[in-house]
Amino acid sequence: MGAQLQGLCLETGLVAAESRDDSEVISQGQDQFGASLEVWFQTVRSVGPRMVAAGYLTECELARDRVSYGDWMESALITQRLSLQAVAGVVPER
Repeated sequence: MGAQLQGLCLETGLVAAESRDDSEVISQGQDQFGASLEVWFQTVRSVGPRMVAAGYLTECELARDRVSYGDWMESALITQRLSLQAVAGVVPER
């Protein structure tokens, strides 16, 4: 969806919409490594029920994935990239 955001914003009437990569990368050894992982884990926990409600996965799959992600976070994670695509535009005067 991120790759389509600029076009979607232009379709809604924004002008001068520009897309940029706003991803975050964090690796073990960096000062905020643990804090960043916790933010991302809490994001997964808060968005997960909405993804179930929208039909993207089942409650059982969400529960399994939460455990799997938590285990991976604690034992094997070295670098994580949170891929984000941001769009900024101007709302025309009416």
